[in-house]
Amino acid sequence: MSKLGFPRSTPVPPPAEIKPEPVALPTPLKVPPPEGKPVWVVIVAIGVIGLIVGVVWVSFASGARTFSGGYAFFPILMVVGVLAMLFGGRFGSGNTQQMSRGKMDSLRARYMQMLDEHREQVDRAADRMDANYRWYHPQPASLESALGGPRMWERSPLGKDEWFGVARVGVGMTSLTEAGAVNFAEPQDMPTPIEMEPATGKALQEFVRYQSVAYGTPALISLLVEPGYRLDGDRARVLALMRAVVCQLAFAHGPDHLGLIVVTDDAAAWDWVKWLPHVGDDRAEDANGPVRMVYRSVADFTNGKFQMVIPDAVSSTRSARSTRRSRPSSAVESVSSTSKSFRVKP
Repeated sequence: MSKLGFPRSTPVPPPAEIKPEPVALPTPLKVPPPEGKPVWVVIVAIGVIGLIVGVVWVSFASGARTFSGGYAFFPILMVVGVLAMLFGGRFGSGNTQQMSRGKMDSLRARYMQMLDEHREQVDRAADRMDANYRWYHPQPASLESALGGPRMWERSPLGKDEWFGVARVGVGMTSLTEAGAVNFAEPQDMPTPIEMEPATGKALQEFVRYQSVAYGTPALISLLVEPGYRLDGDRARVLALMRAVVCQLAFAHGPDHLGLIVVTDDAAAWDWVKWLPHVGDDRAEDANGPVRMVYRSVADFTNGKFQMVIPDAVSSTRSARSTRRSRPSSAVESVSSTSKSFRVKP
């Protein structure tokens, strides 16, 4: 079997970088709670009411059944005065801390406008994150057209490549804060729950809840974070997902950084991996080149690997050290499949 070398190119920069977008959350409106009447006002009101009752009782007891002349308005004025003393501050401008309805509506409208401006700011940050994700993790069906291009085998474990060992498994919901796309700053001088104006407080709560995530972005998994993944479900769909993951990893990672091992009881379904150089065993060769690391059972895998690893380990310590130097940062992905379940292990 002949081999063709593939020189790596300089990584192509993405169309958009993920940079934390600072978003200063506006402080909700503060409305002071209504104050109660002073005790002396209540005492005076009770005393005035008692005086009115006493005057009426004295007039009826003296034989005068009615108030004549100017005295007829005396009880009415006293009742109106007491009502004005008790309830006048609620409807008038006696309490300077109370805010008129028109001014409150104006401040609410301004607050909602500020949230709309921040919403546009978050949307732009989400678009940049989505463009970055789709650049590094395109649809698996589009990888065939990029074979042999400058983006093949662009992942590297030696630098600050955060996408090494990461694959796309679909689309879903992504947290903008965890992805580093948005950084929300807490409102300054946050009012207490009693002082907070309900409409603006609820608007801020809903804004943070719905604007902190983006929908329809590539859903990613990292083979370096979790020890393994188990996929259960319809066999055809799971096989399609496994093929997509393997193809993504083989396209973005070179065989010097990523190795693939397949353990399956359905060798025909995985016959296509023989064309991937990542499956070749660099310790054993046959007439076609490196032996393909495809095994029909875990026992075959352990027997084949341990029989080669153990003699090598005891033969020469210096040779083992030189081998580790030649591949300082590599990953091995094992694909284990049966008729019922599938498992991916880094």
